[in-house]
Amino acid sequence: MKRKAVWILLIILAATGLIAYAWVSIPTNLLNSFDVITKSLDASRKRLDSSINVSYQTFKNKAHNRDAEKASNLLLRAKRATAAVNELMDHIDLIRHELREVVFTNSAGNDNLNYSAYLMIRRGKATVLKKEIDSTGQRLISLLSADAKNTTISLEAKDPKPLNGEAPQSWQVSYFGEGIPLRAVIATLAKIEVDARDSEYKVIKKILAEGDHEFLRR
Repeated sequence: MKRKAVWILLIILAATGLIAYAWVSIPTNLLNSFDVITKSLDASRKRLDSSINVSYQTFKNKAHNRDAEKASNLLLRAKRATAAVNELMDHIDLIRHELREVVFTNSAGNDNLNYSAYLMIRRGKATVLKKEIDSTGQRLISLLSADAKNTTISLEAKDPKPLNGEAPQSWQVSYFGEGIPLRAVIATLAKIEVDARDSEYKVIKKILAEGDHEFLRR
């Protein structure tokens, strides 16, 4: 499944309330679908990792064509973008690991519908995660040159719009609240990681491309 198709499926699940719906029992095939989504998103993230590495290597291979000091400064800014995203990824990976432990220790093969709300809402981890997502996005944009500040990135944690006259819910409750299957939560976290890497890739490409522009203006 292509990354765009996976994103569309997640959007549909969220928009129709299937992610934020308080489940009583969950069909096995739906749980398996969340696992498939997570695997596909993880594969997309790895491809982005490769693309980011290629961007860095390509820039370094062309370093002899650029002013050494300017090239060093551009590389430093790009590395700051990568470092910011890495910090967020490390935080998300810790949450994913804890959630997977709960899933795998359920010998009945079902899904825990209460643990996400306990970990993410009552213990406040969703709020911390939201702040880190917002902070990381701001850090990425701040690294861009003045003429690229209007760049849009996919990394965000906005409260969803209410549906069918329902009361508005926070981003935290919508994706991590009571009754949401852990496998759905893990898929959501995987999507955030893809958004983070995609945003990093977009930002570092713009930063490193400044070196090409400088070279062309000579």
